[in-house]
Amino acid sequence: MALLLGIVVSHRGFGDRDRSAKVIVANHVSVLDHVAMDFITPIVTPNVWRLSSFLMWAMGYADFGAQEGREALLRTAKAHCSQNSQPLVLTFPEGAMTNGQVGLLKYSTWSFSIQPVVQPVVIKVSRPIIPISVETIGGSLVTDLLWFLFVPVSIFYCRFLPSQKQNEGESEEEFAKRVQELMAKELNIEATPFTNADKSEYVKRYLHRPQIQAPSESPPSRSVPPTPPPSPTIPCESASNNHLPELEKMVRQVQEVLPHIAESIIRKDLRHTSCVDATITNILEEKVDLNDGEFNSPRPSSSNAVQTPSEPEGATAVLQSVQSPTATKFSSTSFGKTSSARQLSYQERKAALLESARRHYMEKHGMI
Repeated sequence: MALLLGIVVSHRGFGDRDRSAKVIVANHVSVLDHVAMDFITPIVTPNVWRLSSFLMWAMGYADFGAQEGREALLRTAKAHCSQNSQPLVLTFPEGAMTNGQVGLLKYSTWSFSIQPVVQPVVIKVSRPIIPISVETIGGSLVTDLLWFLFVPVSIFYCRFLPSQKQNEGESEEEFAKRVQELMAKELNIEATPFTNADKSEYVKRYLHRPQIQAPSESPPSRSVPPTPPPSPTIPCESASNNHLPELEKMVRQVQEVLPHIAESIIRKDLRHTSCVDATITNILEEKVDLNDGEFNSPRPSSSNAVQTPSEPEGATAVLQSVQSPTATKFSSTSFGKTSSARQLSYQERKAALLESARRHYMEKHGMI
C-alpha cells in the first residue's frame, strides 16, 4: 500500500515513548494520517465521523460506537485500552483536518477522558516533487485519496513528544488545552480557540460567498455628466444596455412622461443610467443636453387628463387645475390594510407625481 499511495514515513522519539500511554493524540493534516502512524506501530482509529460502513472498512477505521453517543464511545475505548495486547488508540482531538501551518483547532475532551496519560504526536506532510496540498477547502475524501495516487511521493514526519499526564485537580478541558499548546509550540503554530464546527461554518461561507464582479468600464460621455444612482426608496426598472427590446420599452416609458423629448436624447441617457426614473430626473433637472435632438410632436396620453398644445384653449385651464402631489387628496387617507388598497394608493400617488413632473416641464419650456 505504501508504494501504491507513494507514502514515505519518517519518525522520531518512538523508542522513548511512555509504554503506559495507550492513547495517542495527534494533529490531523490528511486523510491518511492513521495509515502513516500504522506503519510505525499498530494502532486502531475510532470512527468519529459519519462514514458509511464501506468507507469505514476501506479506510481502516474501527467502530467504537460513536454514533450512539459520547458515553458509548468512551466505554468502548476504555475497554479496549484495558487489554494490554490490543493496539494503541489513535485519536484526532481537532475533529477536522487543517493544513498544519497556521494553527491547531480546539481539542475535544473525549480523547483525554479515556486515560489520564496520553501520548502526543505531531504530524507534518510534504510533497517535494509536486507541491500540492494534502487537504483543500471543500475537497472530498475521494478527491484527497486520488491525489495521493497521482502524486509520486508524500512524506510524513511524525514526532513523538513526551507523554502527558493529567494533573491532580486539572479538568479535562484544561488538560486538553495544555496538550494543544504543547503540540502547537512544537509545530511553531498557534493554539486557536476555534472548533471543528467553526471550520465547517467557515468552509460553508467560503464556498457560497457571492462572486464580486468588476464593474464594466464604459467610455466617458462629453455631454452627459455622471449620474448618481437612484434612491433606494423609489422602484427603478433597469435593463441591460445590450438588450435592445428592453431599452426601447424604457424609452417609451420615459416618453409617456415627457412626450416632447426626442427618442435619441432619451435613449442616450438610458444607456448610461439603465433606469427610467433616473433618466426622467436628469431631463427635468437639465442634466441632459437637449440640443442633441429635436422635440417630438406632443402625443396624448390615456393615463392622464392633461391636454397637449394641439388641443383647444381649455387645455391651459385643465393644466392649471392640476394640484401638486403634496396637495392632492387621495381616496385612501390612511395606510391600507390590504395589498389591493395599498396598490391603489400607490398608483394614485405615482400618477400624480408623473402629472406634476410633466406640467412643470411644459411650463418651464413655454409649451403651455
